[in-house]
Amino acid sequence: MGLESHIDLLVTAMDLKLVQSVVRAMRAVDGPGRPGGLVLPADRFEPRKVVEPAPRFEPRVVYTPTPRIEGRWVHHPEPHIANPADPPAAPEAPRPIQWPIQPPWKVLPWHNMPQPAPPLKVINKPPDVSNKGRLFDVFI
Repeated sequence: MGLESHIDLLVTAMDLKLVQSVVRAMRAVDGPGRPGGLVLPADRFEPRKVVEPAPRFEPRVVYTPTPRIEGRWVHHPEPHIANPADPPAAPEAPRPIQWPIQPPWKVLPWHNMPQPAPPLKVINKPPDVSNKGRLFDVFI
């Protein structure tokens, strides 16, 4: 064995010791919390559960329509034509529509033109500056 293999063996042994010390430290921390340490359930390998329902044999759904009773078909060798309707008494014409507002082209012009409204008389009073500020408060 060479020197390199001894060094590799020594490094591997030191790594193993390090891992073991880390595992012991973790168990020491977890230990006081639970008596007996961490207990995991054992792995169980079971086949998948299969549910097979009981077979049901039911009759097919049948829909029966309500019967229709119709008269017998009769064949007429000569066509049977009913009496035609009477012609209208007078041709229909559209009725004129009376609108409440006449169109501007049908409105007649005024005979007397409307007079303009008389102007309103406007009275301008001068402001009451002479009495401004001469109010006396009298307390009796």
